[in-house]
Amino acid sequence: MNWLEFIKPYTKRIIFNDYEKRITLIHPHFNRGTSNYRTLLHLLSQNIYSNYLVECTGFASIKGFIILEHIEEHLKKMKNVEYVKLNSNLYSSQYTLTIKFKGD
Repeated sequence: MNWLEFIKPYTKRIIFNDYEKRITLIHPHFNRGTSNYRTLLHLLSQNIYSNYLVECTGFASIKGFIILEHIEEHLKKMKNVEYVKLNSNLYSSQYTLTIKFKGD
């Protein structure tokens, strides 16, 4: 199982553009729980989508924003990630998390 299959059941919509090497996730989630959080991070560290730009956008609560910040910090430490950027707006509850994975 890869990270995209892991979050697919909890994501409203996934747009996969193989030509542009881009994956857009609309309102993605993972099942609640610490073990699911760790599983997601482990699967992201074993990413199979080299050179892909992944953009996640959706709405989050305050707790969700805290989780997103933790995910961002973990992603910044991963060797297979070129860059990570989290944009969030507490007033509208919207966020965008952009991840660029390195190539092989």
